[in-house]
Amino acid sequence: MLAVLIALVAGEVSGWPFLRAPLEARLSSALKREVRLEGDFRMRLIGSVRLATERLTIGPPAWAREQRPKFVSGEHVRLVLPYSTVLAALRGGSDEPLRVRALEVGRFDAHLWRDADGRANWQFREEPPPPSSKEASVPVFDRLVVGNGQIAYDDAMRELRVAARARTEEGARAEDAAGLVVEGNGRFRDADFEFRAASRGVMPLIASEGAATPVPLALRASTGRARLAFEGQAVDILRLHGFDGRFQASGPSLAAVSTPFGLTLPSTPEFELDGRLRKEGEVWKADVARLHVGSSRLAGRFTYDRRPERPLLTGSLQGERLVLRDLGPAFGAPAGPRGSASPRVASDDGQVLPEREFNLPSLRRMDADVRVNLRQLDLGTPYLGDLSNRLGSQA
Repeated sequence: MLAVLIALVAGEVSGWPFLRAPLEARLSSALKREVRLEGDFRMRLIGSVRLATERLTIGPPAWAREQRPKFVSGEHVRLVLPYSTVLAALRGGSDEPLRVRALEVGRFDAHLWRDADGRANWQFREEPPPPSSKEASVPVFDRLVVGNGQIAYDDAMRELRVAARARTEEGARAEDAAGLVVEGNGRFRDADFEFRAASRGVMPLIASEGAATPVPLALRASTGRARLAFEGQAVDILRLHGFDGRFQASGPSLAAVSTPFGLTLPSTPEFELDGRLRKEGEVWKADVARLHVGSSRLAGRFTYDRRPERPLLTGSLQGERLVLRDLGPAFGAPAGPRGSASPRVASDDGQVLPEREFNLPSLRRMDADVRVNLRQLDLGTPYLGDLSNRLGSQA
């Protein structure tokens, strides 16, 4: 017993260097892909598996190697795994997501992809899984921090492609902390976009809610002529935990901006809005201080809940003035250019709305329950005042 204890202490102190080759072989066998640990290597085994290595390379699965020969490589890697994850990885073949307590990488290069049938190169199987609508289980990270590097993500199931670059930046003055900038571009469904997120201090890409201090975050994104700017804070940049701050947005139409995100909003003239945006779990909340759509002047508070099978939008819409012709395209009327007179919604025979089908092809994607309180409503006929009602849709 004493000899075992002495051996354990000696191994912990030395970092178990003689376990490098057996660990590479065992991981390669269990993950069904080549794993290499190079350069300086140290490991700790008491309490959890803590691994630090100068270079870590994980190859693609054998069934995908010819099409796309790269997967993940990193330098100055620190990995912390609970023993439940280690045992699950050694058994192999599980569809349950693996849990990673912490992963810190100084420099990395990642190529992640999934085809339309759901087969992904992050699935640890010897053979490709059969085509299925079930999504692959992505590892769950309690904390993920990266330095410099790049990531390519191609997801045919979600119709999402992203090319992102991350880099650390030292402050111009000695008292400034190092920061992280993540920027790139991609395409989501039918919309191209660009993005840039910057933060002073070390910014975790992933961290458990409540397990890290929020850091300042600035975000700029664009898709076509639509623009979004955000300044606030976040704990987790990928899952947007602790996301809270002020935002400004503008674009050619509310519909064009909302469609890529699964929302159903009407076609409108160009718009501008600003307010506060925050995320609590899977629920988004927006306090819109100013919404200008055409000549309409509005505001509101809204909650978008993605947890139900069909997402639910609730809230209140209020304002000084709503001009129905600004929403005319939703009822079949053509949209006028910004600054010009929009077409009248009222028809020659006195009808307020044209006899055409609503132009809301995504109506069944989302339920809505919105309370309306307006001082003026312009139907293209004499004004109506003090309109208070509830608008909802449920397919």
